Amino acid sequence: MTRSRSIVLTLLVALALFSAGVVSGAGGVIMILRHRAQLAFLDPTAAVATVHEGFAERFDLTPSQRKTARAVFDKRLGALLAARREHFEQRVEPELALMAEEIRALLDDDQEARFDARWGELRRRWWQRDTRR
Repeated sequence: MTRSRSIVLTLLVALALFSAGVVSGAGGVIMILRHRAQLAFLDPTAAVATVHEGFAERFDLTPSQRKTARAVFDKRLGALLAARREHFEQRVEPELALMAEEIRALLDDDQEARFDARWGELRRRWWQRDTRR
């Protein structure tokens, strides 16, 4: 192998490794951001804790200020969850009912009974995620 071929091959390998690193890093960032978004949706109290910590660090709050700010965040969380629930339920409930109706039309009697039981369980779990309800 000539020297120029060796250099080209080395550069190609380095480029491939660099590209793999970029793709892996981007994938990791996307996974982290997705996880944080899911956490905020599934557990609003954890999201408030994360926001509070970021707020406290960004503005260099004293321990007293941190405590008061956390109380404000916690106090307002209930109202925010209620507003989200009201708006969300108003829009989602009719769509869920239509979806269940269309799915039930496809099923035989046995499947329909099993679907109704499972659907009811899923809906109960969905709406009970908000523990401040």
